[in-house]
Amino acid sequence: MRELEDGRGLLIAAKLELKGRCEELEATAARAQQEVEAARAHSSQQLETLTQENAALQEKLVQHILKSYSYSVLGRQKSTTKTVLNNTNES
Repeated sequence: MRELEDGRGLLIAAKLELKGRCEELEATAARAQQEVEAARAHSSQQLETLTQENAALQEKLVQHILKSYSYSVLGRQKSTTKTVLNNTNES
């Protein structure tokens, strides 16, 4: 009879220990979930920022290309005008 009571006592102690470990694991899982959600929100914010920066850089690039093209065309026009004026003056 004594052995049976000792066995029950050991089972109860083991059950309490497992319950405590389960509670610790649940708390750890909850903290990990919060960290994942925070990391996801941070990543989302970083993506938004990078997307905006990328759009701004693309706009700058387009403006630079247009400006360079305009100078190129303007330079050719000046060169053509000089050639025509020189040819006119020589005539």
